[in-house]
Formats: sequence, C-alpha cells, structure tokens
Amino acid sequence: MNQNKQHETPAEERVSLKNKIGFGTGAVAECIMGNSIGQMANYVLNIGLGVRPELVGMLLSLPRIWDAFTDPVVGSWSDNFRSRWGRRRPFVFAGALLSALIFAAMWFLPRGWSEMQYFWYFLVMSLLYYTAYTIWVVPWTAMGCELTGDYNERTRVMAYRTFFMSVGGFVPAWLFALTELPFFADNVEGARYVGCGTALVMLLFGLVPVFFAKERYDVKIQSQARMKLAGGLKATLTNRPFVLLNVIVLTVCAGLFMINGLDPYVNIYYVWGGERASAAVWVGWSSLAYQVSGILFVAPVSILARHKGKRFALSFFLVISLIAALLKWVCYNPAHPWLIIIPSFLMSSGLCALWTLSNSMIADICDVGELETGRRMEGAFNAVGGWIRKMGLSLALLISGYVISSTGFNAALGADQSESTLQWMRILAVSIPAAMILISLILLRFYSLTESAVHEVKVKLAARKTDEGL
Repeated sequence: MNQNKQHETPAEERVSLKNKIGFGTGAVAECIMGNSIGQMANYVLNIGLGVRPELVGMLLSLPRIWDAFTDPVVGSWSDNFRSRWGRRRPFVFAGALLSALIFAAMWFLPRGWSEMQYFWYFLVMSLLYYTAYTIWVVPWTAMGCELTGDYNERTRVMAYRTFFMSVGGFVPAWLFALTELPFFADNVEGARYVGCGTALVMLLFGLVPVFFAKERYDVKIQSQARMKLAGGLKATLTNRPFVLLNVIVLTVCAGLFMINGLDPYVNIYYVWGGERASAAVWVGWSSLAYQVSGILFVAPVSILARHKGKRFALSFFLVISLIAALLKWVCYNPAHPWLIIIPSFLMSSGLCALWTLSNSMIADICDVGELETGRRMEGAFNAVGGWIRKMGLSLALLISGYVISSTGFNAALGADQSESTLQWMRILAVSIPAAMILISLILLRFYSLTESAVHEVKVKLAARKTDEGL
C-alpha cells in the first residue's frame, strides 16, 4: 500500500491568500519575540557588564522553564474561551501589547549595579516578558492549526508562517551589530535604543493577525464541552505521534541552543582575534545568509513534502543541516572569515523544514486527538508541545553557559584567550549540533502518521459528524 497516497484538497478547505498572509505575518513577531533576548543577553550582560556566563545561562533558561509551565495554562484557557471576537484574537492582542512594553523596559539596565543586582532585575523582567509572550504565541499558533483541515493545505499555510519567520529573523540577526554602532557610548547604551526599536516592530507585526486573519468558526467547536487542564494534559501526553514529534523537534533545537552563545564567541575570538566590531558585522552577514536561505527553501520543502511525504522531506533537509554542522570545522577560518556564511546558509534549510513540517504535523495530530477525545484542542496540543520543547530548551540554555565556561573562556582576557580555549570552542560548536541532529534523524524513522493515515482519520471524523447531525 502507498503510505503517501496523495489526496486533492477540497475547495472548502483551501485557505485564502489574505488569511495565509494575515496569519503568517505574525511569524515576524514570533521570531523577534522568541529570539531577541538570546541574541542580546550574552553581549550586553557578559561582555558589556561583566556578568558571568553561568549566570547569563541561568537568565536565559529559568524564564523558559516558567514559560513552559504557563503554556498549558494559556492553551487550555484559550481552547475554553468564548467571545464575540473568537477564542484566539483577544489573547493575541493583549499578548502583543504587553510583550512590546516589557521588552523595551528590560534593557534599561542602570550603571554601577552589582552582578547579582543585574541578575535579579533581568530575571524578573524576563519572567514578565515570557508570560506576555505565552499569552500571544500559544493562541496565535492554535489559530494557524485551525485554518484548514486538509493535510497538504496545512503545509502550505505553515509555509507562509516559515517564510515570514525567516523575514523576521533579519531583526534579531543584526541586534548585536546595532548595539555596537559608534554613536553609542557602549553596547549597554546601545541596547536601550535597540530594545525600544525592536519592541515597536514586534508590536506592529504581533497585531496583524488580530485584524487580518479570520478565525475558523465551527459549530462543534463553539458548542463543545469545556475540558479541564488535567484532561487536556492527559489527552496530549498519551498521544504517541505527538510526543515523538516533539522529542524530535526538541533534540534538534537543544543541539543548537546548547551552543547558542558559543558560535558568536568562536567568530569573535577565533576568527577575528577579539575584534568585536568586525566580528559583529560578520555575525550579521552570517545571520542574513541564514534568513535568506530560510526564505529560499520554503518552496522546495513544501514541494518535496507534497510529493514524498512530510517525514521524507524533513529527513532530507535535516541531513543537509548535519552536513552544515560538520562544515563549521573548516568554514570558521581566520584566513577566510566570509566562509562562516556557508554553514549558516545550509543549516537554515533543515530548520526551515523543521518549522514548516512540524507545525503542519501538529495540525494533523489535532485530528487524531479529536477522533480520540471528541474535542478540538489546537491550543492544548500547541501549548503542551511548547511545554515539552521549552523544558528541554531551558535545560539546553542552562547548559550553554557552562559550555562556554568549560572551554576556559575568560571575558577579562579579551582577545588573549588561550589556544586550548579556542580549540575547545571549535570542537564543541561542531560536535554538539551534529550529534543531536543525527539522533533526531534516527527518531524520525519511527514517526508513522502519513497522508493516508490522516485521510482515514478525516473520513472517520466526517462520518461521526454526520451521525451527530453537525
């Protein structure tokens, strides 16, 4: 039997271009909200203010742990919410506004504080920020899963999300370079202005789905019984394809987050010998290559998934990312600093496939969840998926500070880092992501929710609705 038998998308399941763009544009805000703190914190707190890397790692990880626990709460709240404006849009509006205000405020770090004063200030602001971010991102993600019930149309919808997420990536990519502009006294002052500008951009794009994306209203959804948080957790965590998919996503992302701060350090101290201004520009160009690649690969990912299935397409592009991780060893080269754009360009193809197809797969899994429970729970599935990933990523971010410290790096030495430190930076920057991507490829072989399987689920759901008179 052909496990990837293709089915035509019914006309009623096609999503209009306006809705695709209205929803997808929110991914610009998603990318900025989710990545900007990680792009700025090490430079401002460690290099600018002298906060130890271990403490910075804690500042990046602890709020994510909190964020992980708030996800299921907001997901359940949104699933059970009823209003004249829909289940999702009121949350998206409030979350965008709060996220922007708090993000702008968190970079106004006073001069002359002690290390622990900086730690506690940034921790409290981060906890508030990620709470607001959860209020925005969980309902917005659920909104996308609800736009269509078709296997392939879901991939096309999520392709728009990935495209705009890659566009949004241009902002975090250049934050470090912007804080180092010569008219700022230092990057601490630069972070204040850059933080305010970034907050304005995330607000504008965060509000677009509120006004330009139409929620899908289904009679059964509006009338279905409310499910308690515990019931939603049980339904999602006992869904095997759902748990396996999230472990795969977590494995890939953990490999990248554990070296989140290390890659720029290799560029600054190995490739450029501690010359931060030049390194900042090339970090920006490397990130630009990453984002351009993410845009260019959206179409190939969608086409390959359409013809060969989502699992095959994801495996194919993750292999390219594995090659990219290994290429860092030769491409992080002091004699040819421009080579750093090659691993970035190739790595992005796998991440483009990961975000496009995993989000499309979550929508498929929601159908399985409805067949098992009789309820649509896009908010719960996306929230619990976020909880699984964020708990793992929080641990990865916590480890990231220790990864930097384990190399023997000392910020006080500036450009005079030891040869051993530089060598260990390079080894870890290559081996950690390569190993984790390889593990994810092995796990992906056990994912069995094909197009044919999803189609069978849809047939059973349609029959059930007919029997219920809906």
